[in-house]
Parts: sequence; C-alpha cells; structure tokens
Amino acid sequence: MTGVRAGYRGRGISVAMKAFGLRFAELCGVAKVRTFHHPANANAIALNRTMGYVDAEWEL
Repeated sequence: MTGVRAGYRGRGISVAMKAFGLRFAELCGVAKVRTFHHPANANAIALNRTMGYVDAEWEL
C-alpha cells in the first residue's frame, strides 16, 4: 500500500515509494508487477499511469 498522510501529499512521496519498491522488485528478479486501487481513487489511478501502468483485464 502506498499511503501518504494528507499534510504531506503533493510532494512526490508516493512516486518515490513506488519507484523504490519497483527497483527492489527488479533487483529480486520480479518480472511482472500489478497494482490495485479503488476505481474511484483518481489520484491512485493518475499515479499508476504516471508510473507506466496500463489498464488491463483481470488475469486469473
């Protein structure tokens, strides 16, 4: 979960946390990363798209 307290939002903290986590996953050999968010969470959707995530159908 990427959560930033309200008073600290808008400073790029969530982007930095996600980038750190993605780099760690890459170093561990992870080939695929998925992200989930509430469909009404416009900020999370925008962040994920900024990070290069694309909308996809569910895979089981």
